[in-house]
Amino acid sequence: MSLQRRLIVDMYRTMRELGGGAFQNMPSSEASFLSPDTRADTERYYQATGAGARDRIKLLKLIWDFIGTEYGGRQLQYEMFYSAAQPVVNCRMFRSYDWAAAKAMVDRLLAEY
Repeated sequence: MSLQRRLIVDMYRTMRELGGGAFQNMPSSEASFLSPDTRADTERYYQATGAGARDRIKLLKLIWDFIGTEYGGRQLQYEMFYSAAQPVVNCRMFRSYDWAAAKAMVDRLLAEY
């Protein structure tokens, strides 16, 4: 429960860092691929190793929908707080943790040492 809320933030940060400035400079529409004035440059400058420009831009737009739009922000908020704020989660985990089992394991490990 507590780990998920931390991992989602790390995942969003990693996706933002991997995308870098590509989110800001990608074409806004299909028109860049259709116009004879911009098609060649778009195909050339937006390609990546192992992916053509169209596929790369499709992937970037999908990632942007996940992390940069209102949907992405709401999803992150939900993932971080669906169970409660972090201090509340910590208190619940502390109260429900099986301290006796943990102590028994430590005692067993120390007895074997």
